[in-house]
Amino acid sequence: VRLTRQALEARVPARVGFSHDGNFDPMNQVNRDRRGENDMLPGGAIKDRDLYVMRVDTRAGEPMALVPIFGIHGTLLDADNPLATPDAPGYIERAVEESFDRRVVVMHLQGAGGDMSPSGSGGFDCGEQSRSRAKFCFNYASGEGTGRNAVAPIRAAWERAGMNMRDRVKLEVLTRTVPLG
Repeated sequence: VRLTRQALEARVPARVGFSHDGNFDPMNQVNRDRRGENDMLPGGAIKDRDLYVMRVDTRAGEPMALVPIFGIHGTLLDADNPLATPDAPGYIERAVEESFDRRVVVMHLQGAGGDMSPSGSGGFDCGEQSRSRAKFCFNYASGEGTGRNAVAPIRAAWERAGMNMRDRVKLEVLTRTVPLG
């Protein structure tokens, strides 16, 4: 996101709304359980299905920003990828931004993402022989598919957030310390 000093210094009156979807992505098209070997732990093979959305509009009702909050491990592409990419969260942000007919800043905030892999959707299979040092095959289309699969549920939560827009929000700061020994 490119912000000029003027844009940063401008104070635009805004309204904010929130929504929650407790059954986000039941078909695992955006994210999935990452490690089956820990399924015997408390909670079992249950993935985090919570999606929270914060919506920010101008006072006039024009959308300005959307903050989806859900768990997804950031890495979709493998460690051998030589290019800088936005990876899973960035593909989702871009797809949601492109779903609007005007400029809306989308900023993913990480939820409980430690055991949540991006599902990856679409793309192609290069086969093992194309993964040698001399050949490259990176499935960027899979990231784009994941982003496109996330648009509908995130936009639906954004719409619901519009039903309870507020001019003022009380904030409470919570600090928690975990002693490490």
